[in-house]
Amino acid sequence: MKKKIKSLEEIVEIVKKAKSHKSTVSLITGCFDVVHIGHIKLLSFAKKRSDIVIVGLENDQNIKIAKGGDRPIHKLEERIEVLSELISIDYVFAIESVIDFSSPGANRQYLFLYKKIKPDYLVTNLHADRFWKNKQKHANEIGIKLLLDKRRRLSASSKIVELLEKQF
Repeated sequence: MKKKIKSLEEIVEIVKKAKSHKSTVSLITGCFDVVHIGHIKLLSFAKKRSDIVIVGLENDQNIKIAKGGDRPIHKLEERIEVLSELISIDYVFAIESVIDFSSPGANRQYLFLYKKIKPDYLVTNLHADRFWKNKQKHANEIGIKLLLDKRRRLSASSKIVELLEKQF
């Protein structure tokens, strides 16, 4: 659904308008390279707690840096299209900045992104997101709430990829 796919600038305007109408907005960022039940549960968790769910999708270069040269399995355009078809997602956009998640600059980049969008909530899973503490710190710093899904990790894209590689 192309109407769900937006630029960062369009997302900023959508959030402003939604908040002026007293709608709540959740933001989830991630790779979503191989969509699995854990992703679906997290998206559902966010949708039950807010009116609008926005997903910021990591670009291919960020995933290569974080997960290695064989990743992503699905290119950005494919991942955006898949996510835009999910009912629990209202909007999806590409995170265009190239970020090495382990670098000090990553925190600055994400803080900039969160400040620019100004959602009501950042959403993540305690057991699946190794950067959840950074998100908590950012949320506190800019006055928004971290919605932390505490369910155990149900699946992982990297484990799915490993299993598939063993079969071929």
